[in-house]
Amino acid sequence: MDLFAHVLAGGLVAEGLRRIRWPGRATASKVAVGLGLTGAFFAGALSHLALDRLPHFGFLPHVLVWSSIPHAWLVRPVVGGMLALAFVMHEARTRPWLPAAASLGAIYPDVEKIAHTELGVPWVLFRAHAEVTATYTGGYPPKVLAAFEIAAAIAMAVAYARLARAPVRSRGKTAL
Repeated sequence: MDLFAHVLAGGLVAEGLRRIRWPGRATASKVAVGLGLTGAFFAGALSHLALDRLPHFGFLPHVLVWSSIPHAWLVRPVVGGMLALAFVMHEARTRPWLPAAASLGAIYPDVEKIAHTELGVPWVLFRAHAEVTATYTGGYPPKVLAAFEIAAAIAMAVAYARLARAPVRSRGKTAL
């Protein structure tokens, strides 16, 4: 999957976490906020690993308009990821920290992979992901996989926008 799909999945993870009903009273302590953001980061990273288990093509690097850009292999996903992150942050409106943490977590496995394969960073958290250099296609043709990724990204963007705009019903208990 391309970076924009992972960022959108991170936004969905954040909205899911925001709706968890926590027992007891809410606490705005630095420890609670830190744990919430750390949990969002790692939940976002797990969403990345889950999405990568689906057959995909990662079509964005194959769009020809990018071919003349230096370091296009890196520029293409970063541009797509930044656009998706701008969308997630815009929809988050007044509560951007949880979606930001989950979205950053959702891109972390690829950052780690680049650091490991290109820069030789030896320590990685997700070694199985960092050492995989081939995309899992499941034997499907690239056009089908590209269409699936586009449709999945649109569905995630629509779902995230709807959830981000919907109020959280607390029913007497506190949500993030």
